[in-house]
This record gives sequence, C-alpha cells and structure tokens, in this order.
Amino acid sequence: MKTEDVLIRWVNYHNMKNGSDRRIKNLGKDLTDSFALTHVLNRLDKDQCSLDGLTQDANAAAAAVVANSLKMGVSDLI
Repeated sequence: MKTEDVLIRWVNYHNMKNGSDRRIKNLGKDLTDSFALTHVLNRLDKDQCSLDGLTQDANAAAAAVVANSLKMGVSDLI
C-alpha cells in the first residue's frame, strides 16, 4: 500500500471515530477546507483542539488548524 493511501485511511479513520461522515479521497483538494484536519486534531487532543474552526471562513479555518497543530507541538504542518 502506498504511503499516501495509508495516510488517507488514517485521516478517514479519525474522522469516522470523531463522528464525521465525511471522508477524503486525496491529500490535496479534499483537505483545502480544513474540515478533515480539524476533526483529526480534535480527535487527537480534544482539550487543545476544538472544532470551532469549522464555523469560520476557509482562511480562518486553516489558521485554526495551524494554531491547533502548533499547540500539539507540530512545528511544520505545511
């Protein structure tokens, strides 16, 4: 299995476990609205990474993903 396919399955698993019905099929366009990544970060650390970014516009949602990943110690998200 390709590395990209493993990562897609991992993201989809965490989205499913977090109660989201949405699934991604690629690591490009499907991630641009920050929905899947917001759910993954929330699943990994609910205390530091809220779902609040989902109620914002696309730029604010992306900024929330970056801010939440930094809270978790991920320095280079993109």
